[in-house]
Amino acid sequence: MSNLSELLPAGGGVNNTDFTADGAITSGKPVILNSAGTISQISKPTTNQAVGSRQAMYHPGSGQGPGMFSRYIYHAASGYVVAIYKRTDDVLAVKTGIPQSDNTITWGTEVTNSNSYKIFAAAYDPVNEKIIVAQAGSTGRVGAITVTSSGVPSWSAWKENTENTNTGGHVMLCFVPTHNVMLLHYQKSDDNNKVRTIDCSDNTPSNWVWGTIAAVNTSAGDYYGALKWDTANSKALLIYHDGGKPKQCVISVGAASGSNITISNNADATYAYSSGTHTTPDMTMSYDESREKFVLFYMDTDASFYPHVSVGTISGTSISWNTKVAWKSARTLGHNSAYFPGGYHADNEVGTVILTWTDDGSGGIEGTYPHMTNFVINSSGNVSNYSSTTQMDSGYYYDSIHSNDNEDHQQLVVDTAQKRFVAGFRRYKTTGNSAITPRLIDTWIGHPTHKKSNLTSTNLIGVASAAISDEATGTINTWGSMNEAQSSLSINSDYYVQEDGTISTTSTSPAQLLGKAINATTINIKDYTG
Repeated sequence: MSNLSELLPAGGGVNNTDFTADGAITSGKPVILNSAGTISQISKPTTNQAVGSRQAMYHPGSGQGPGMFSRYIYHAASGYVVAIYKRTDDVLAVKTGIPQSDNTITWGTEVTNSNSYKIFAAAYDPVNEKIIVAQAGSTGRVGAITVTSSGVPSWSAWKENTENTNTGGHVMLCFVPTHNVMLLHYQKSDDNNKVRTIDCSDNTPSNWVWGTIAAVNTSAGDYYGALKWDTANSKALLIYHDGGKPKQCVISVGAASGSNITISNNADATYAYSSGTHTTPDMTMSYDESREKFVLFYMDTDASFYPHVSVGTISGTSISWNTKVAWKSARTLGHNSAYFPGGYHADNEVGTVILTWTDDGSGGIEGTYPHMTNFVINSSGNVSNYSSTTQMDSGYYYDSIHSNDNEDHQQLVVDTAQKRFVAGFRRYKTTGNSAITPRLIDTWIGHPTHKKSNLTSTNLIGVASAAISDEATGTINTWGSMNEAQSSLSINSDYYVQEDGTISTTSTSPAQLLGKAINATTINIKDYTG
C-alpha cells in the first residue's frame, strides 16, 4: 500500500464513503483512517506521568570492565536511542534500543571500539544522520557512530584535533544547524579552553574539515560546564568555570563554512553571581524549544548547596537570566536534563524540561535514590511549576555515573517519536551501604503527563455525517464532499482540523486545512488528495 486512499472500501460513493468505526464517533467530528481500514475520531488523550522499572543497560560479564561514563543520544533517522559508555578496561561501547509504550526497553548487542580515552562527549548530526563522538586524552579526536534502520550501530575511524596536542579532561559538543557543523569545546592541559568547528559531512573522517580556533579563557582551572545551541537566535551558550566561579559567553558561528567564530560577553555568569557566589560542578542545561529559553540547573555553594534553576534568554550577543529559584531545600546530585515536547503543561501545546537527580547520600559525590522532576516554563520565561517528582527506584544507591571531569553527561534523552525519556544511572551500593563490584549501569523509561494526538500529517480522511457507534458502519464525508453537521460557522472562512479533533479557523501548525464554510452548518471539504 502506497496511499491511504487504497484502504477505501469498495462500493462507497465518490465523496461519501461508508466505514466501520473503531470507537464511537460524534456527528460532525473529523476522523482518521487507521491502517486496518477502520476509522477513529481524532482525539488528544492525556497520558499520566509514569516511570517503568529498573532495567539493565550494561552489567559487565566475565573479562569486562565496570561501567563508567555514559551518554544517551536519540538517533532520529533510525528511531533508536543510542547508549554510549566507557568501560574501565579502556573500551568504548555502544548499544541501541527503542522505548516501548509500557516503559520498557530492550538493549541490543554491544558494539565496542578499543580506542577509548577517559572523557568523551557526543551529539547528533541530523543532517548527516550520525552521532559525532569527541574524546579527550593524550590527543583530542572525533569520530562517528552510524545506526542502520534496524538499529545496528557501527564506529567510524577517528579524526585527530591537530591543534590540541594534549587535551585535558574537558570536552563538549553541539550541532550548529545554520552551517551543518559541530561546535567543539575542549580544554588543554595548560588550562586553556577553546572552541572550534568541524565539518563531519563526509563519510570518511580523514576528509572532515576543522574550522578556525577561538580562545575562550586561558586560566579556566575547572573542567565542567554546559554547551547548547539556541535555534531561535542561531547562537550557542557556553557555561564554564574559572577557579570555581561560573562564567558565561555567547558564541556566534559565521561564514559559509561555519568556521568563523565570535565569542561575546565572556564574563561572570549572571545566573548565579552575587558576592562570592560559586557553583559546584553538578550542573546541566537544556534548551526549551517551545519557550526559546535556556534552563540551567546547578547547586549553589553559597546557598547550602541547594539545587537551583535559572531561565536564560539570548538577545543579540548577550544572555540574561531570570531570578534563580531554589527548587528543593536539600542537596541533590547527578543532575541531567532534557526537553520533553508537549508534556506536563496546562494546554500541553508547549513542553516541559525533565530533570533526573539523586538524593545526596554522603555530602560528596555519592547519591542514593534516583528521581525525576518536571519543570514548566511559562510564557514570561519563569519557572511556574516543579511540583511533580517521581522516585524511580529504592532498591540500590546510584551515583549517576558522576564524574568531576565533565558534568554534561547527556544521561537523559527524549525519544520524540515514542514520547518517552531514557534515563541512566550507575549502581554503586546496596541500600545497606555495601559496595557493588563491578559497578553497573541501569536505565529507566518514562514520561511526564502529556497529551498525544492520533492525528498525523497523512491520516485525516474526512468528517462524520452522523454519529456512529463503536464497530458500527457509518458514512464519512471525504475530500470533495460537504459536511452539513456543523454549527455557528463563519461563512466564507477557512476551517482547520486541530490536534484535539476540534474544527476551528485557527491555522497554526499542526492544524490541517479542512475546507471553507458555505453556510453556518456546512463545510465544503475541498479536494486535497492531489
